[in-house]
Order: sequence, then C-alpha cells, then structure tokens
Amino acid sequence: MGDLAALRCCFECGFLVFQSDCVDKREVRQFQFTAWPDHGVPDHPTPLLLFMRRVKAMTPSDSGPIITHCR
Repeated sequence: MGDLAALRCCFECGFLVFQSDCVDKREVRQFQFTAWPDHGVPDHPTPLLLFMRRVKAMTPSDSGPIITHCR
C-alpha cells in the first residue's frame, strides 16, 4: 500500500474493447507516467521505478506485449 501513496506521479485507467457482433472482449489498461519533466530527466529515479513496478504488478503473465510511446 505504501507504493500506491507514492504513485502520485501517474494515471491509470482501464476499459473493455469488443465488437457488437462478437462475444470476445479484451481489457485494455493504460498507465501514464506524469512526472517526467518537459525538458531533461527526473531529479530522482524512485517515482519511475515505482511506476514500472506498478505496471508489472498489474500486467497478467499471459497478456500480450506492452506498448510504450512518448508524446
């Protein structure tokens, strides 16, 4: 629970994706690290490392690949 309090540097949401004529559904989880500065790098690695730990903990072992992008 201590990690969750320290993760004020990210946003997380989830939603289901499905076709109206198909029974299959997929859960998509989106994690956004919001503490990266516009220029340069973070002052300390701890928030990013906690974020990465959270993403790994929330990702099932049988899930597909993780997709990463920068804005």
